[in-house]
Amino acid sequence: MSHQPGRKVKLTYFWLFIVAVLIGATLVPYGGGISERSPHTRELNRVKSLLLACRAYAADHEGEIYPPSLESLYPDYIDLKDFHLAPDNNGSKVPVLYHPGYTSADQGAVVLEHPLDFNGKRIVGYVGGHVTEERVK
Repeated sequence: MSHQPGRKVKLTYFWLFIVAVLIGATLVPYGGGISERSPHTRELNRVKSLLLACRAYAADHEGEIYPPSLESLYPDYIDLKDFHLAPDNNGSKVPVLYHPGYTSADQGAVVLEHPLDFNGKRIVGYVGGHVTEERVK
């Protein structure tokens, strides 16, 4: 049997190509999930940031009272004036639901609710700083 140096390289590239195609084919179903989760993660972080800004506002004010509105957090606690507005599926903006009048002592009270549902769940922020997802009833 004679030695053919070019053949081994071609064979290696062929198998490398096959492995790359197989790996790519297995990752394609996960790619859709990543793009679907991205708005969810962005909005989860929006609620967390708003809740943190509310808590900072409360710490800076006597009696640790939460702000009268989310608009009052701008510009001292949030940088963007319309940060409390979340994009909906149609491209328009809807406000994050805010329940004013709480103090830091009202642990466990719902203070923020995201207006949109994500897979049957809504993002909710509590006075104590906890953010979770709850099934929509």
